[in-house]
Amino acid sequence: MPDLTTEELTSLPAAIGALCEAAVASIAGSLGLTVTSEAPTITVDAADVLGADLNQVLQASFSYPALCPDEGLFVLPAGAWPVLSKALGWQMPEEEPKLTDAQSTELQAAMNAAVVGVRNALGISGEPGAVQVHVGALQLPPSFAVVEKAIRASVPMRMGGDTAELVVFVTTEFARALIAATPAPEEGVAAAEPEAVEPTSGSRGSNGAGTEPLPQGLELLFDVPLDVSVELGRVRMLIKDVLELAPGSVVELDRVAGEPVDLMVNGRLIAKGEVVVVEDNFGIRVTEIMSPADRLSGLSKRR
Repeated sequence: MPDLTTEELTSLPAAIGALCEAAVASIAGSLGLTVTSEAPTITVDAADVLGADLNQVLQASFSYPALCPDEGLFVLPAGAWPVLSKALGWQMPEEEPKLTDAQSTELQAAMNAAVVGVRNALGISGEPGAVQVHVGALQLPPSFAVVEKAIRASVPMRMGGDTAELVVFVTTEFARALIAATPAPEEGVAAAEPEAVEPTSGSRGSNGAGTEPLPQGLELLFDVPLDVSVELGRVRMLIKDVLELAPGSVVELDRVAGEPVDLMVNGRLIAKGEVVVVEDNFGIRVTEIMSPADRLSGLSKRR
């Protein structure tokens, strides 16, 4: 297939930049982190050359059949793992970074969120293709084997004083389709600088505390799924006491009868309420909710 034209190369930074910005926003929201991203460094070269420096990675393939049949890749190199680990409160040796199963699962969920976030932000029609996640040596999709050149975009993601890199790979055909689908900026309107991305609680309901404006760009994450749970109470028990539990045993919790229960999103407290019965199911009536700022702050902290 032909290389990108001079006009397409001129439009490439804006199109790839929009894709990368949406991906970073979604990853940050899924992980509950505050992240700022910079403009990506874009390289056009042979596919095998582009990935020569990447050994251990966590990669997720993505595709948007309505846009282009070719697959692309979101890649978190092993060098990014300790930075994310520090921001997320994980334990990971910096000398030889390794992901536990739980850590890998959480990062995979973030990469899945990036695929959905890009679709929503760029207004791509249809559903994304199946996401294939791989941890190990970099594996480019089959479509990269039949192109002379491909595109690599490296995006610095700043978390506090540390920087991790997100790498995006697409074929020239995918880039051509993306350029055609990306609206050109209006004349005389400068591109906006990247904004800090705040995590989202995933709730769009209205309430007294919800009238504060949401952070800019947060609407990109509205379709990111979050786990919502209700915590009735807690108790610490010795191993021998746990082993002695039997049908009929009563476990006393650290919460007084009638006291509000906690509504948790991804393990973070965002509201309190009272237990109700809705038809044959339990539910919770929200009686107290944190302000949007407090909810976002709570989502950004690991428990």
